[in-house]
Amino acid sequence: MPVAVGSLQVRAETVKGEIISAHAKNNGEITGGASGKINCQSGFVQVDFSEMVVAESVIYNAVGQAFLPIASNIIKINTVRLPSNGKVPIFRRGDTILIGNRQKQNLGNAFTDGQTVQLDRQNLDRICLVDDNGKPVLANLWDYDLEQGTITFANPLNLSGYKYPLHAHHAYEERNRIIKCDIDGTLELMFPIKHDYPTENTFVSSVLISGDLQVRVYNLFTQRSWNNVWQDEPHGEQLLNKLNLTSYPMLLTDDGAITERWLIRFTNSNNFELYGEKLGFVGKFDTLNNVAPINPATNKPYFTIKKEAFGNTDAPWAVHDVIRFNTEGTLAPIWVLCAVQPSSDKPIDDDGFTQCLYGDTTEV
Repeated sequence: MPVAVGSLQVRAETVKGEIISAHAKNNGEITGGASGKINCQSGFVQVDFSEMVVAESVIYNAVGQAFLPIASNIIKINTVRLPSNGKVPIFRRGDTILIGNRQKQNLGNAFTDGQTVQLDRQNLDRICLVDDNGKPVLANLWDYDLEQGTITFANPLNLSGYKYPLHAHHAYEERNRIIKCDIDGTLELMFPIKHDYPTENTFVSSVLISGDLQVRVYNLFTQRSWNNVWQDEPHGEQLLNKLNLTSYPMLLTDDGAITERWLIRFTNSNNFELYGEKLGFVGKFDTLNNVAPINPATNKPYFTIKKEAFGNTDAPWAVHDVIRFNTEGTLAPIWVLCAVQPSSDKPIDDDGFTQCLYGDTTEV
């Protein structure tokens, strides 16, 4: 039977009539009047007493653990590969982690043009400025110096769109790698840490590495009509007419582009409808103007097709002609699952988490 970590206690009477005791540490090592090891997952124990004991006097105390089965149809995850206790490791040897201590500082209600505000800490790694409602203050209204720990407001300064007081969120943060992970929760790191982190509000977070991300358009083709099947190769008769992205490249930006399969279907020689496989109908456009459908999440175009890419009237498009292409965005494919421990008590406290995106960008 599985045993709770650190719960095992062993007691025995020696042949001299003395009582000796031992206990298990969080790493499974038995210490005290005996030595040995416990496997908490199986409950198997090996104990070597420091002197001869009476076998009938040996007693032990431990907390056994039993786990209820996890229903796949409820949590929507295949439980075959999950451990019996439902717990999965969040840190493993070789993982990248983020160590961070974040503090919130009230900056008050009065600010002047060009004013410099000294924060409580220096040599920071990140600063964010928000109003009392949590609304971020636009970057053109302030600048910062991480080394000095200062915020300098713009000149002239207009903060009329924000609710006072303003707050600065500043953080010590650094990435590291795990070279050893013990069962007691101790992490041995590859590099020395650069800050003296206080215990309060210091967290170790897991990091998902997405690698190089770049927007692109690919798989461009045309066909005579739409067959109601989203596929990545032409179906049926193809057209001699093409969308000329070689001479007039499509413009995509990482704050507008998404991963989607797109369809342009002409309603006459100049006008067409734009569809996305996931988005559905996007809008009606024409070949006489640049095509730049807006992504409502960012207010930036999903893409921009120059009007010249459609060609000229010497090779007109016809009703039902189809242009198909795919785009790829820079959003990392991440799913978030919140695990809640079962309890008969109603939740009374707020809970949550913060996702931060770290990376370097290159304008192409």
